[in-house]
Amino acid sequence: MKDFINDLKHSFKGLLMYEYKYLMVLFLIAILCYVPMDYYIIIGGGIDDISSRIEVKDGYESKGSLNLSYVTTTDGVLLTYLLSYVVPNWSRNSVDTYKYNNNDSENDINYRSDMLLQKANSDATYIAYTKAGKDIELTSTKYNVISVMDGCHLKVKDEVLEIDGNKIDGFDYNEYISSLKVGQKVKIKVLRNNKEKMIETPVRDLNGRLLLGVYLQKVELYHTDPKITFKFKRTESGPSGGLLTTLSIYNQLVNEDITKGLAIAGTGTIDEEGNVGEVGGVDYKLRGAIAGNADVFIVPSGDNYKDVMKIVKDEDLKIKVIEATTFDEVLNKLEELK
Repeated sequence: MKDFINDLKHSFKGLLMYEYKYLMVLFLIAILCYVPMDYYIIIGGGIDDISSRIEVKDGYESKGSLNLSYVTTTDGVLLTYLLSYVVPNWSRNSVDTYKYNNNDSENDINYRSDMLLQKANSDATYIAYTKAGKDIELTSTKYNVISVMDGCHLKVKDEVLEIDGNKIDGFDYNEYISSLKVGQKVKIKVLRNNKEKMIETPVRDLNGRLLLGVYLQKVELYHTDPKITFKFKRTESGPSGGLLTTLSIYNQLVNEDITKGLAIAGTGTIDEEGNVGEVGGVDYKLRGAIAGNADVFIVPSGDNYKDVMKIVKDEDLKIKVIEATTFDEVLNKLEELK
């Protein structure tokens, strides 16, 4: 009986030790997977046919494809942060690099990226319909707060309607603010949570420049014929797909397939004058285009183009690279493809 009790005690201690080790493993996993880090982890790139994101009513079909080159990122946790130091082609960017000022939260950054996507789609629509000779009419313009500095009483997501009784659309508010004095109160009518509010906020001095301490994003809304519908995913944001969005819209509007049956990938911002701007992560986007068997890769001129051409030359990659400065230039270079 005594031996049986001793054996039972040993078994119980062993069970407790096993459960203790098991709990320690679970605790360690929880730390690795759930402890947040102030970093975004870049884990690769790829391409995706943009035609699934853009629908032009009765638009022309294409034999080839126009593909968004994208970078896959995830919120950093301790595990992915540590892996970014050892896994090939993984890297990390501090959240601070995405901030306009120290007050920006992660939600503010995400909202700003969504607004930049809306702006990119708006500019892409204007350029494509104008170049294709199709009907497009400006219906409204919105000015949304995307970042707020200390001392400003506005909030991110506010839509600014008036400044001191002046409707903001068509009003040079920067020139107006510069005519005031530091500390002078400005009355701003905003739309906040679908309700109009009047907010007073002081003029401030930043390095000799008078301002309100707020960043506004302007987005134009258009009525188009034929109608256009955007179907971007909730996880997709930012302005870097602007050029390819413009090309895709244009390709659906004209009776000429600009792809010539090729798989075309690329990246670059677009503005309302058709200028192409540089983006981040071009190395990942190029490799994503290679992995996706793209025939052509379009990249903004400047450092983006230089970085891509160095990789192509060093690794002897078999892909046609088009340097992009303007939308018209890209169309001309696509026309020269065989």
